Order: sequence, then structure tokens, then C-alpha cells
Amino acid sequence: MKTYAVFKEDGELAPVYSISAGLDYPGVGPEHAYFKDSGRVEYVAATDEEAVQALLLLSKTEGIIPAIESSHAIAEAVKRAPKLSKDDIIIINVSGRGDKDVAAIADYLEAKK
Repeated sequence: MKTYAVFKEDGELAPVYSISAGLDYPGVGPEHAYFKDSGRVEYVAATDEEAVQALLLLSKTEGIIPAIESSHAIAEAVKRAPKLSKDDIIIINVSGRGDKDVAAIADYLEAKK
């Protein structure tokens, strides 16, 4: 099995950062590598800002505070939704609890002021 990782030019693992501690890792598991290579999934990225805005959007519109990890998927859904027909359906697995991320989100928003 193989996997994917983010490397620096010298071949060392690259330092990575995400507002989400659960996404602060430079690699993926071999299952995800397999799914990508087989064409079963498409992986995309969201910035911290996009994830925070998605968290705020779902919190305000639905009263659900998603975990910041899930907020990355919500951000992508927000990007894709305008391009879909009204009959298309987007399914997102909102896992975790966003209440554990409230302090980190507050710090992030305060630092932006």
C-alpha cells in the first residue's frame, strides 16, 4: 500500500497547519490514497477562513455547531451548490461536536480584528 504526504523540496515532511487539530497532519491513510487512485473520491482543500465561515453559516442558519473538521466539507458544499440543479442532493457527514472548537474559533475571529 502507498499513501500521499506533503514534502519539502529537500524530501523532509513539510510542516502543516490547520485551525483544526484533527487535520494538522502532512499525510493521509492508505485507504484514502486507494480511493483517490481508484477515482472513487475527489479530495479538495478549504482554507481556515472558508471553514470558519462555513461553521458560522451552519450555526446561524440551522442551529448546528459543526466540528471544524466537518466545516471544511461544508465550505466545499457552499462552493459547489450554486453550480447544481435544484434536484441535486449534497450529503455531508457532520461528525464531532463544534462546541469543543468555540474557543479556537473565537480566538481566530478576534485575531482578524
